[in-house]
Amino acid sequence: MQWMDTLSGMSLAEALRSPAFLIFSVIAPFVIMAIIFWSRKPRKPSDPTIKKVTESQITALIIYPIKSCGGIPYQEWDYDVYGLKWDRRWMLVTKQAEHASADDDDKPEFKMLTQRQNPKMALFKPKLTEDKLIITAPGKKPIEVLQLSSWPRLPYSCIQDFACI
Repeated sequence: MQWMDTLSGMSLAEALRSPAFLIFSVIAPFVIMAIIFWSRKPRKPSDPTIKKVTESQITALIIYPIKSCGGIPYQEWDYDVYGLKWDRRWMLVTKQAEHASADDDDKPEFKMLTQRQNPKMALFKPKLTEDKLIITAPGKKPIEVLQLSSWPRLPYSCIQDFACI
């Protein structure tokens, strides 16, 4: 606090030339910038088992033809403009009861079923053949669905009331 007593009796010109002003106006900004610089520097992870990833590699390739159902592992697979071919191209839906009147044309008629709401959907195992999709489930007869890419797309409700088409 002695430096404050010294500055209080000085004129402005004398105060600007004083060592106290020099410290706070020149040196302090450099100290603040150094602290900011060193605090933003990337830190090494504290876990020594974590290593920097320099390469990525695909260890498993699984397609899920039916959203929220089991997958099919493959060594290699074709793709198209939508991504992996036949991946999540189908979904299980239920007809919405509130779509009973013709006035509800703006509401989707179908609602998507998810594994979050129906965990047993994970037990549905799809299999793709040349011309059909076969769905199996424990204790049930297989269901065969023709793979027709020309099927009409139906409006459905997806994730709360957000309409997906």
